[in-house]
Amino acid sequence: MNKHTPGPWETGEDYQVQTEDKHGYEIAEIRADVPEYIANATLIAAAPDLLAALESLLDKADYEWSGEWPETRNDARAAIARAKG
Repeated sequence: MNKHTPGPWETGEDYQVQTEDKHGYEIAEIRADVPEYIANATLIAAAPDLLAALESLLDKADYEWSGEWPETRNDARAAIARAKG
């Protein structure tokens, strides 16, 4: 998988919600005024920040709490792997 388009990504506020990167290139487009679709666009826009935060938290957890929460840390690693393809 190729590296994802770097964030930040943003969503618009009209009926045609667009998720764009920092250069204004469209990542996703939602063409309906449906709360679920707008929520999906918002989640997509947050994805780069969520991935970075999870990676940072996992780094700290591996360093600070190496013997604690192994299942949770494994879940975090699996989510990061899915996000990176």
